[in-house]
Amino acid sequence: LDYSLNGKRPQGPLTLAIDGFYYGVTEDGGTNGWGVLYKFDITTNNRTKLYDFTNTTGASASGQVAQATNGKLYGVANNGGTNSYGVLYEYNLSTNIYTVKHNFGPGGIYPSWGVLQASNIKLYGVCSSGGGGGDGTFYCYDIGSSSLTNKDFNTIIAGSNQITNPIVIIDKYRYIKQ
Repeated sequence: LDYSLNGKRPQGPLTLAIDGFYYGVTEDGGTNGWGVLYKFDITTNNRTKLYDFTNTTGASASGQVAQATNGKLYGVANNGGTNSYGVLYEYNLSTNIYTVKHNFGPGGIYPSWGVLQASNIKLYGVCSSGGGGGDGTFYCYDIGSSSLTNKDFNTIIAGSNQITNPIVIIDKYRYIKQ
């Protein structure tokens, strides 16, 4: 039995979903060698592969997946996709359907560390490269409109890009400016 077919090199912490199972990703292994999305049951200690990543639909998953208020899982793969710069994906736990929601590039490229959903229902994350100075981007994905907006990471930090939207509270320890 080749255990690498079920994924190897797990990435990020596990996410506890409302169904009581934990979800995570690997960056390698799986049927295609590009990682897997999996479910872990702590009561039975069983791991179930849900999806094999491919180079065309996102390769080398990165970071933690997030369960949004719509019940679906969202995450990133930092390679592959239409532009070969990574994807933002959605996994529907009810139908077991994987959907690429955004192909990164040419703005922000190589998304990393997964996504977070803020109190405004939008998803936020970072790309490790791309943007105006090549230093990465901070992005916001609107689930309702399926649109993604990039902001150059170096200009946000430097304060030269005026962000007029209010602060979004993620939880009592984390906040972001939209």
